[in-house]
Amino acid sequence: MAVKSKGFLRKTAVLSVLLAAYFIASLFRSEVWGNILSPLNAFAAGGILYFAYLRSDRSVKVSMTLMMYSFACIAWGFADTLWAIMSLIGTPPEDSPIIWILYILPNLFLFASLVIFAIEQFAKWDFVQSIIDFTVSSFMTFV
Repeated sequence: MAVKSKGFLRKTAVLSVLLAAYFIASLFRSEVWGNILSPLNAFAAGGILYFAYLRSDRSVKVSMTLMMYSFACIAWGFADTLWAIMSLIGTPPEDSPIIWILYILPNLFLFASLVIFAIEQFAKWDFVQSIIDFTVSSFMTFV
């Protein structure tokens, strides 16, 4: 148990330093360090979420949301990597349609996770209960 605990603490420390370094780079508005550290943090988050998906009970569809979150982080990491490369070579990255497509992918993965979660939750409810909940929620929103 102590060996696993040391490994966890070591990984947590490395990831915390990586996140803190990005935070400091943001505070000092260092574009170069921000461009380097941002994709590293995105890939680290994607890896952690994918590891959590692998460790979860994959018979439950809600755990699929972890995989979608992981894909969103990884897609964001690829977009940030391409942004950093273009920025470092002097090409304006904001004009690239490829980068904008890559930045749309995380939104699609997050939307897919929302749909998966909603379907799973609605499948657990009675149809009549769903109609009542929807009606009450709509009325309260209107009011």
